Amino acid sequence: IETVGVDLWDEGNNASLAVDPAGGVHVGYTRYGDFNGPFGVAVRYAYRNPAGVWTTASVVEGGQFGYTSIDADGAGGAYLAFYAANETSLRLAHLPAGAVETVDDGGASPSLRHQVGEFASLDVDSAGGVHIAYYDRSAGDLKYAYRSAPADPWTLTIVDRPEDPDSSDAGLYASLVADPWGGVHIGYYTTVTVGARTERGFNYAYRCP
Repeated sequence: IETVGVDLWDEGNNASLAVDPAGGVHVGYTRYGDFNGPFGVAVRYAYRNPAGVWTTASVVEGGQFGYTSIDADGAGGAYLAFYAANETSLRLAHLPAGAVETVDDGGASPSLRHQVGEFASLDVDSAGGVHIAYYDRSAGDLKYAYRSAPADPWTLTIVDRPEDPDSSDAGLYASLVADPWGGVHIGYYTTVTVGARTERGFNYAYRCP
C-alpha cells in the first residue's frame, strides 16, 4: 500500500483510476475543503510512471467539483471528466498538460440552463474516441457525450428521459464501457414514482457500432 497524496484539505475523494498499456497508473480525485458541501475545492491528478515514481498536480482549483472519471488515452496521457458544480456543467481535461474544456454547459441561456455532469463515467475506445455518460438533474435524463478525435465537435445525446422529471429520474450512478467492436454499454439507476409508490431499478442501454 502506497500513500500518494496527504494534505490537511482532505485529499483523495471521488477517486477514479486507469492503467495505460505501458503500466503507468493515472488517478483523478478531488481535494475537499471546509464549508464546501459535498464537493471538492480542487480536481487533482496523480500519475505513477512504469518505474514506480508518483507525481501529483492540480487540474482546476477554486470552485466546487465532484464525480471524477478517468481513462488512459493510449498515448501515455489520460482523459479526466468531472462535474463543475459552480457552473453546473460537465468538463474534461486531457492530461498531463492539456487544457480543460466544457463538454456540456447545460444550455446557452443562463435562466434555462440545466444542471448537467453528475455521475460522470468515461471510457476511451481503441481508436481514441471519448465516451461519457452523465446525469442531467434538471430534466432527470441520462445523457451521453461522444467525440471521435480532439479536433472534432462533441455529439450530445439524451439516452433516457423520464415522462415526468418531477417524479422520475434516469441516469443516476451511470457506468459506461466502450467495447472493442464499437458498441457502447451504459448501466444506470432509475426511479419512477406513481402516486404513493416509487419503483427503483437498474437499466441497461446499448449503442450499436
